[in-house]
Amino acid sequence: MIRYHLPMHKRILLLFLLVSFSYLMILFLMGGFSRLFESIGLNRGESLFIATLILFLSLALSGVNVPILELERECFVPSERFIVFFGIPYPIPEFKRERTVIAINLGGALIPILVSIYLLPFMLKEIGILPIILSLGFVSLVSFSVSRVIPGVGIVTPALVPPMSSALISSAFGEVAVPLAYFSGTMGTLIGADVMRLISEWSKINSPLVSIGGAGTFDGIYLTGVISIALVSFISP
Repeated sequence: MIRYHLPMHKRILLLFLLVSFSYLMILFLMGGFSRLFESIGLNRGESLFIATLILFLSLALSGVNVPILELERECFVPSERFIVFFGIPYPIPEFKRERTVIAINLGGALIPILVSIYLLPFMLKEIGILPIILSLGFVSLVSFSVSRVIPGVGIVTPALVPPMSSALISSAFGEVAVPLAYFSGTMGTLIGADVMRLISEWSKINSPLVSIGGAGTFDGIYLTGVISIALVSFISP
């Protein structure tokens, strides 16, 4: 009769599994970024160095939000004050002014923007501006359509939708598919899920801090770049 017995304590086993998963995830992320820079002509060593730098800087700076704009607006708040008239209590409507700080997240916005700017000249040389605008516009619209405003939290978006859409459209452009997938995926998420949603539903955002590239969109932007590259590799190897 076969008996099942763990060779170690459950907590130790869980720790080993967590470490193994983290190691595989780091390899996956580094491999994605490395492939990105190899596709534009850098050698393996340079690509791995830049990939490692981007990976850890993005995570380390994910908690840093740099304020770029502070807005004050008037909003209605439920009132607990009443006035009694002929024995009937009537609520007194109250309005208050509150400040909302719009900030840019260094790990989730600034670093992807800098990487995208670095990739742009190569893509312009290879395929011109029209495919870039087409891919960027497509991912921006998809990201905008699936993003949502959650009062008190900010803007959130599903992490897997932007990379799937960017990989789908970028795979049509051959050798430039890898950098184009990263560019359209990250920038499309920033523009569609953050900027466009912020402009269109500003009145619904009841949060003291709106972080572009942070909070509910960081995971989407961070994973979009690497997952887009991986998906493109499967679609158009």
